[in-house]
Amino acid sequence: MNRKQRKKTLDALAEESQIMDMFDKLPNHCLVCMAPYDKKDLRMVTTWNVVVRSKEEKVNLYCPTCWSTAMKVIKDFKEQNSGQNKS
Repeated sequence: MNRKQRKKTLDALAEESQIMDMFDKLPNHCLVCMAPYDKKDLRMVTTWNVVVRSKEEKVNLYCPTCWSTAMKVIKDFKEQNSGQNKS
């Protein structure tokens, strides 16, 4: 393995380690509605949304209901905004 390959491997490992450290900051409830989150419940793990803000070292957790509501608000805002720009 040459120097470039080792550097690339070490960088990937460092990034993976940083991501794994963020799992400790995963909250146990939805950020918006405070619904409880069980890290051992496979259904919750696969349906809830996690947003990681690396620069702030913050992890936000959203239940499916709050996430879909937020996505709808964003979609509606974009549609209204694009309609105003065309006028």
